[in-house]
Amino acid sequence: LVAVVAQDPEETLLRTALINGWPLRRVTSAREGYRRIASEHPRVALVQVAGDSADAFALIRSLRDGPRLIRTVAVAADHDEGIERSARIAGASGYVAVADCPGTLEQAVAALLLVADTTDAGSGLRGRNGRL
Repeated sequence: LVAVVAQDPEETLLRTALINGWPLRRVTSAREGYRRIASEHPRVALVQVAGDSADAFALIRSLRDGPRLIRTVAVAADHDEGIERSARIAGASGYVAVADCPGTLEQAVAALLLVADTTDAGSGLRGRNGRL
């Protein structure tokens, strides 16, 4: 599991990553983020999003369209319908506003990993409809 952020990590995301031992990768562009994530082969990637997250949405699209199934959770500090809509259009498997519900991030990751265990059958490959 890799948490990827283009800006300073949101406090709850940072704390959650540290508590759970999730590697946190700070990247400056969607291209760099995709390279880093692809080289680590996680089943779930957390991508921090905000109003000015064009690169974050581009990263989510790249992960959606890539050859390996990497589910993404778009992580926002506070809920914003426009950001959630943009993240889902980009291909995010899930969306969590961490300030609204503490613990929700861990629940979202656990649910995606459970689904991955039951649907991927270890292949790591998928068709165009591999989104949750």
